[in-house]
Amino acid sequence: METCKPKLLLHVGTTKTGTTTLQHACDASRATLLTRGILYPDVDLNPGPSPKHQWLTNLLLAEDWGRFGSNVRQVADQAKATGASRIVLSTEGLFNHWFDFSAAGRAALAALKESFEVTVWVVFREPVAWAMSMYVQAVKNPPFPLAPPYSTTEPPESVIEHEYFATRLQYARFVEDAESLFGEGSVYPMRYESGDILDQARRFLDVDATILGSAGDKNRALSVLGLELMWRLNRLRIPWEAREPVATAIIDLDRILGATSEPVRPSDEVRRKVLAISAESERYLAHRFGIAWDDVR
Repeated sequence: METCKPKLLLHVGTTKTGTTTLQHACDASRATLLTRGILYPDVDLNPGPSPKHQWLTNLLLAEDWGRFGSNVRQVADQAKATGASRIVLSTEGLFNHWFDFSAAGRAALAALKESFEVTVWVVFREPVAWAMSMYVQAVKNPPFPLAPPYSTTEPPESVIEHEYFATRLQYARFVEDAESLFGEGSVYPMRYESGDILDQARRFLDVDATILGSAGDKNRALSVLGLELMWRLNRLRIPWEAREPVATAIIDLDRILGATSEPVRPSDEVRRKVLAISAESERYLAHRFGIAWDDVR
C-alpha cells in the first residue's frame, strides 16, 4: 500500500510582496506551526537576515545535485520524524531565477514530485507597482551576472522594458511553466494585498490568528532621497566590499529621513510600458483565477 506523500507548499514569492515578513513569521512560529501539522524546515536555512530556503535557488543555479538531493531528503526525513503532513519551503529566488535554471535544474525541480505532492504558492502584485518596487530593489542590489539591471544608474523609463523585468512581468508564462513541471492545477496564485500577507497566509494554511504573529515590515522601500543616493553610489562602480557598507548606510539614512522625502512613483511612460507588457497576463489571471487590479488603479 502506497503511503501518502506530504504536501510541499513551495512559496516562490514574488519579491516585494511581504515575502521576508512571511519568512520571519514562519521561522518564529516553527513550533506552533508543527502543532497544526505544518513544518517550516530548518534544513540549510539561509544564514543572512531572511530565514528562507535560498539553497533551493543557489544549488539549482550551481547544479550541485548532491547537496540539493541531500537537502530534499533531510526535509522529507524531518516531515516524517515530526509527523507533519504539510511542508513550507520559501524563497523568492525561485521566481526570480525560474527561467535561469538549466534543463537539468528544471528536472531536479520536477523530481520533487517523487517525494511530495507539490503546490507552487505564488503571490502576484499589481504589475505597475510591482515593477517600480523591483526597479528600486535593483538599484539597491549589488551587481549580479544573472540580473543586468542590478546597481543600475538609469531611470526606470530606460530599463523597465529590459528582458529581466519583462520576463518577470509575464505572470501567465510563469504559471503555465510551473504547471508543465508539476501538473495542471499545481499553482496557487494569490493577489497581494498591502500589509495583509500574514492574514492571507493564515487563510491559505487554514490556521487561526494565534499562528504567524506579526513580524513587522522587514524590507522597507526606498524614498526618492534614498534612490538618488543609491544612483550616486552606483555611478562610482566601486567593488562590492566597499559598496556594501555605504549602501547599508544609505538604507539606514533613508529609514530615518525617508518620511521627509517623496515616495518613488511611476511616471506615465513607465505605467504605459508596464501595462503593455503585462496585458496578456492580466487577462489570463482574471479569466482563470479571478485575480484583477481594477480597484487599485
